[in-house]
Amino acid sequence: MSVRSYLSRLGYFQAHRMLKRWLSHPLGHFYSPVGDVDALAAERARLWPADATSPGIDFEPAAQAQLLRDVFPALLAGFDYPAQTHVDDHRYSLHNSQFGEADARALFALLRHWQPRRLVEVGSGYSTLLAADVNRRFLGGALRITAIEPYPRAFLHDLEGLHALRVERVQDTPASVFAELESGDMLFIDSSHVLKTGSDLVHLLTRVLPTLASGVCIHVHDVFLPDDYPPHWVIDENRSWNEQYALQAMLAGNPRYRVLYGTQYALTRLAPDAAVAFGALAGQPYVGGSFWIEVR
Repeated sequence: MSVRSYLSRLGYFQAHRMLKRWLSHPLGHFYSPVGDVDALAAERARLWPADATSPGIDFEPAAQAQLLRDVFPALLAGFDYPAQTHVDDHRYSLHNSQFGEADARALFALLRHWQPRRLVEVGSGYSTLLAADVNRRFLGGALRITAIEPYPRAFLHDLEGLHALRVERVQDTPASVFAELESGDMLFIDSSHVLKTGSDLVHLLTRVLPTLASGVCIHVHDVFLPDDYPPHWVIDENRSWNEQYALQAMLAGNPRYRVLYGTQYALTRLAPDAAVAFGALAGQPYVGGSFWIEVR
């Protein structure tokens, strides 16, 4: 039962007392990080325009198009994952709700293309199954994968191709884990997506990313730049995530980072180039949210 439904069953004054106890400001208030879905729906045309842009960010369209045309098609040979599988099989499957086919195709190809020595994952699950499989089948087990996950799925334990599983919050991970990342290595972030006091995202943006060495490749998941979050997430599901906005502000006019690849951008702005590697997914919005940048 949602908070709204629960409160609707209470008397007005009891509900008011509970809200004051739980929140300093009501949901949707201009001081609250939780959006007012009715107000957002009324501004749908402004918030989700057909020609959205992100001022100050160079999406490197020529470089992304080259990846789509010249790199991905050849390296996607061997991308043979089933639509569904039992998680006990320790094998990635396409029809999962966390890391879908479009993002999986990009990770599969980029791991084979860049061949990093180290991969640190913050937030682990189906992407870990995929990375571990690529490590076993195509990288000879040479990729050292460290997964940081406070609530690991059972399939992450004893996963062949995964070097270490750290069952902890990233806030508690020693800085030395990230200091080991060198040029060409990867930091894969799939966080809580929420910027608030003490959150994993605040720690990553303020304590981890500024310390990374030049040449480290960073992945952030559920980022749809230059578009906003999917409207059905925001309006229908009332997800008040704000990670993408912090990332957008960090990248705008910032010479420290370079955009490498974005699933939403590639499939919607470079659809003809994406067609060979992504087939029917090319041209479809909001079918993937991987966003890759590099520390200069």
